[in-house]
Amino acid sequence: MHPFVESYLESVKRMLLACQGGSGVIGLDMGPSACRAVELRRKQGGFELVRWIIEPIEGVDEKAALLRMFEKLGPSVRTKSLVVSLSGKGTLIRHV
Repeated sequence: MHPFVESYLESVKRMLLACQGGSGVIGLDMGPSACRAVELRRKQGGFELVRWIIEPIEGVDEKAALLRMFEKLGPSVRTKSLVVSLSGKGTLIRHV
C-alpha cells in the first residue's frame, strides 16, 4: 500500500480509537457556506451518532457560526476529542 494511504488510514484509526473511552468524539467540517458537526460514541460493534448540527455561515462571519455551533454542543464538548475538516482550494490532508 502507498505510504500516503497508510498514513491517512492510521490517522483515521487514531480518531476512531479516541471514541473508546466512552466520552466520544466530535467531527467538525468547516465549509464555505456552513459549519457542520457530528458527535459519535463507540458502541458495541460500531459507533452511535449522538447528534449532528449544521450552522449556516451568514456573509463572511465564520467565527460567529462556529461559536453558535459550540454553544449548541454545550460544555460537554470540552471532554471529547475534536477532529476537524477544512475545505478550500489547495487544501490537503494535514496532521495536527
